[in-house]
Amino acid sequence: MDHTFRPPYYHRNVMNEFMGMIHGKYDAKEGFLPGGSSLHSCMSPHGPDLTTFEKATNETLGPVKFDGGLAFMFETCYSLNMTEWALQAPHLESDYERCWANLPKLFVGPEGNGKVEGKKADADAAGGV
Repeated sequence: MDHTFRPPYYHRNVMNEFMGMIHGKYDAKEGFLPGGSSLHSCMSPHGPDLTTFEKATNETLGPVKFDGGLAFMFETCYSLNMTEWALQAPHLESDYERCWANLPKLFVGPEGNGKVEGKKADADAAGGV
């Protein structure tokens, strides 16, 4: 397929998603190390970091085998809560969302007029997130 994006795409889940790294390297976020985990609650947007996005967007498409790591993911309809210990841990990545800060806006209107459509555009126009 032409112009496809291979790593995990940007998305929001109806489910709550808990992910952890067992060993090796994770291919969609720099710095996600063995023993690390992430929690994306229902409808929180997430996806690969800028480095992964740029690499995947510019590389020649073709079959790729990734055997450099092992990760796991649980999805559940139940809310998952962080413990006090996890919230106060010294290794907590409190600015986790920074990995998406410099991603370009590439979704434009049907005429290519540069306008971002949808709720994100409404929030931008209102000065929101």
